[in-house]
Amino acid sequence: MKVGDVMVPREGPYSGSLACGSGIYTHAILVSVEPFVMVSEEGDMLWACATPSNYVALCQASWRARRKAFARFKNDRALAAKFQRERESASRTGAPHE
Repeated sequence: MKVGDVMVPREGPYSGSLACGSGIYTHAILVSVEPFVMVSEEGDMLWACATPSNYVALCQASWRARRKAFARFKNDRALAAKFQRERESASRTGAPHE
């Protein structure tokens, strides 16, 4: 299992799920091994709380799919870092954070 792999849920009672409120995905692209993070091929969904043993790597994703998935992952990480900086700043100044 390596970054850029196409991941699918493992079969069986402890299988993983690639679903969200808007539907079910057949596969995802692995964008980070530690922490384990997968992104849908179109970059519209991200799973960060998945258990690696519940998924199987099939092959390397296409260049286009990897590019979209990594762009989503990078964007989410940037937003998370910005949110964390704002929280830390608010806690130092005593200002409420929304």
